[in-house]
Amino acid sequence: MMRWLFAALLMLASTGACALHKDRHVEIISVTLQSFQLCVATRGETDLLTSGTDFIIDAAVEEDESFTPRFFNWHFYDAYRDTEHAMGTTWYGAKTSLHDIYAQRIDELSQALEAFRAGRTYIAAGRIINYIQDMTVPAHVAPIYHYKFGWFDLSEAFGAMLRWKSQRLIWNEKACNTDALEQLDLAAAMQLLLVDTAERTRERIRAPIPVDSDHPLHGKTWEAFWVLREPGKDYAGAPAGFAPYGEQGEDGFTRLCDSDHAICTAFFRDSYYDAVETSLKVLLLINATLNRKSTTVQ
Repeated sequence: MMRWLFAALLMLASTGACALHKDRHVEIISVTLQSFQLCVATRGETDLLTSGTDFIIDAAVEEDESFTPRFFNWHFYDAYRDTEHAMGTTWYGAKTSLHDIYAQRIDELSQALEAFRAGRTYIAAGRIINYIQDMTVPAHVAPIYHYKFGWFDLSEAFGAMLRWKSQRLIWNEKACNTDALEQLDLAAAMQLLLVDTAERTRERIRAPIPVDSDHPLHGKTWEAFWVLREPGKDYAGAPAGFAPYGEQGEDGFTRLCDSDHAICTAFFRDSYYDAVETSLKVLLLINATLNRKSTTVQ
């Protein structure tokens, strides 16, 4: 009986383990769609997605709030997937990494495009974008386990901080270029976008913190905040397959933002640009596919 009660509590807790706060998803998608409209005009294509803006946004938010999918599919990135060090599943069958559910969402997108169903395409696009944007959150690619359940708040502050909202992307026409991705089939392109976004975030974590020589963090990397999991290594206090927060603790980055605004803002800027530009490529690839199908139907 106690085992099932514990499972029920975990079910509720897992639904709160979001990477980006839903408001941040909405804000970033809104900015992405503005850039998307400019790109479509530059590329000389018909805009077949903006009319589905509300569906795209709602689907991105719902992907974090859907009860059963979140319980059985956690949204963490596994850098060692398909190796002996893969993250695996929990004792009650939940997949601790996002890869299977992400592949399922890509399949749903492919089916919607094949059937030329606009509504289903919008929904699939929003779901995929949710995962793409989550890959810019350090704790989700390290990965570091976190959740929020009632009074037990072990959520990741980074994904909810208002500094996401303070960033503004200056439109760059080069971001409209998807030539290399269009050489792949759509499923492979979507997989590549997820992995590349996650790996860029991991590279940012490995980079030195840009502080003066007299700063306490001089000579350290961003792993002082988020430790990158090493294959085969178990970390005290962290569930199997996860790494712990760094020496600065889970609140360390929040404290840094309070004291060193410029350094904090620069890290956010890179994460924000990645979230927007990769989401933009998702929309452009889908729109290009719809344009080709529309031409064929005519």
